[in-house]
Amino acid sequence: MCGSPLSTGASQKRVARGSEAIVPYDTASSERARTSLGHDMEATSWLLPGDRHWLWVMARAEVASCQSHPKRAKAACAQLMGAWRGVLVREGALV
Repeated sequence: MCGSPLSTGASQKRVARGSEAIVPYDTASSERARTSLGHDMEATSWLLPGDRHWLWVMARAEVASCQSHPKRAKAACAQLMGAWRGVLVREGALV
């Protein structure tokens, strides 16, 4: 990383620290996304070692919210949307 030799454990610790550092920004982004009047949504497969999850994204030009979920199901979509109510656009079509 950046020309410095790092062990796998040291690299993982850096990833974990970075992940922890962005939690407040991710939370704020998700909350802001739920105030938008309209969103595009998409779910795409997200391959993990030995498993498949789904990456769910709810986005506008100004803000986006996403989550990884083990299912491509209505419950996963509802979890991402939370209490959001608005116009849902799916691949360019109003839903």
